[in-house]
Amino acid sequence: MGNDEISETVHDVILDVARCVQPTLSELQAEQELVDHLGLRSMDLARIVAMLELRLDADPFAELVAVTSVRTVGDIVSAYQMFFSGTHARSGPVPEQEQAIERGRARREALDDGQRWRAKKRAE
Repeated sequence: MGNDEISETVHDVILDVARCVQPTLSELQAEQELVDHLGLRSMDLARIVAMLELRLDADPFAELVAVTSVRTVGDIVSAYQMFFSGTHARSGPVPEQEQAIERGRARREALDDGQRWRAKKRAE
C-alpha cells in the first residue's frame, strides 16, 4: 500500500468522524490538530483508530506508536505510513508488525462473529 493511498484513506476516515462534530467541514490539512481545530474527543480518536484498523488491516498503535502522542491529522497519517513501511524511525525493521497485523485480524474476526451471532438471534 502506497503512502498516497494510506493518506487518502486516513483523511477519509477522519473526515467522516469529524463531520459528526463539524458537519460543514469539507477537507483536512495535515497540520490540523484533532482536538483544538477539529473539536474531536478521545472517543472520536478511538473510533478513528477502530475504523482505520478495519479498513487498513493495521494497528500501528498496538506496538509502534503511542496513541497519546497523536495530535494532528498528519500524526495519524505518519503512524500508518510508518507501519506499512515496515520500519521504525529509530531501529530499522519492526519485529512487532506481523503480531500487530494478526491482532487486528483476530479483532476483526471477533467482530464479524459477533455480528453473525446477532443476525442469527434476530432471525430466530
